[in-house]
Amino acid sequence: MGKLRSLTDNTIALKDVQLIAPSAVRLGDTVLLGCKWTLEGNETLYSVKWYRGRQEFFSYLPKEYPFTRIFAQPGIDVDVSRSTSQQVVLRDATRALAGRYRCEVSADAPSFHTQVRSAFIHVVELPPEKPSIKAEKGWYASGDSLRAQCTSPPADPPANLTWLLNGRDIQGKPIIQQRILPSPAISIDLPHSSRSTTAPGDENSIIIFSPWKAFGPFVDSVQDGEILPSQDSVMFPSPRNHVGALEEEATDPIPTIQSSKKVASISQLSFMVRPDSFERGQLRLTCISTVHSVYNEQAELVINEERPQIASVLGTRDHSSG
Repeated sequence: MGKLRSLTDNTIALKDVQLIAPSAVRLGDTVLLGCKWTLEGNETLYSVKWYRGRQEFFSYLPKEYPFTRIFAQPGIDVDVSRSTSQQVVLRDATRALAGRYRCEVSADAPSFHTQVRSAFIHVVELPPEKPSIKAEKGWYASGDSLRAQCTSPPADPPANLTWLLNGRDIQGKPIIQQRILPSPAISIDLPHSSRSTTAPGDENSIIIFSPWKAFGPFVDSVQDGEILPSQDSVMFPSPRNHVGALEEEATDPIPTIQSSKKVASISQLSFMVRPDSFERGQLRLTCISTVHSVYNEQAELVINEERPQIASVLGTRDHSSG
């Protein structure tokens, strides 16, 4: 009975192993990776080893001297002065740093119990500027078809764009089509002569343009229950969970130092304006641009409600009497 209890204690002596790592970092960032654990009973630590893919790049062995060992890997620059048994610090992130990282913790004899945790790290290049919004007109009335476009400058990976109306999710069934364009972004504004005439009071407006021909046909009517992108559009998928297939070592990418592959993101929005689309005579469109968890910027466009002009009764009387 005592022997069975001893074996049971050995199997649970190493507990609560956790890998703490960012899901994405920017080029040039310092990356801190943490590995936490709990040792119970008389167990002691034998080693902590760090891997990127299948390749070991750092290890900590408390019963050997020196305690730390470094193995050269492309894109990985270990800051030895700040790396310990429970953390490793990587300097000046490059594109080659991206990949799946593993922390392997082993207890000492007699159990040598080992646990491994992993996480995938992306290296991103952010847009140099905030997104921008333009629309066909500076004013709309209920029943009009509103068309707007949001552009986010080149990034790698390209930014994901989402829309809000008056600070809330767009209601109904709007048409949204999105594209990514190689850097530098292709200008799709038409010549000035083809632009709409600004309304009184909108002389300084910069939102008037007609880019839709550059994207091909854009469906005017919104059909219930359908989102109808053009054939040359790219619908951005929901962020995927990389813990699944990437958990297999065979899927770990070979790290390489790549040149920039930044592309711009463009999203076009079309929906039927309704009376409740306005708040105090204004309609507020917001475009949110995100790149993983390290970039979140937005642009906002305020559009006025177009109302019928009623002739002044007093002006009519004055004209008749004259």
